[in-house]
Amino acid sequence: MENDTAGRWLDVNSAAEELGVSTDAVRKRISRGTLRSDRKDGAVRVWLDDGGTEAGREAQVDGGALVEVLR
Repeated sequence: MENDTAGRWLDVNSAAEELGVSTDAVRKRISRGTLRSDRKDGAVRVWLDDGGTEAGREAQVDGGALVEVLR
């Protein structure tokens, strides 16, 4: 993994906790290419920008608004 100074690498579980989403949601973002990831020795790591899991949060759908529209 390259040495980046504007963020940090986390395992999938830690990234999910940081973003406030499930591990499945993190894996789907990885497969869609909306989260940068790397695999080393069989372990998947996810890159989160410093101060900014904001980018990850922006990628989330506002479930509350969606539910309200459906009602």
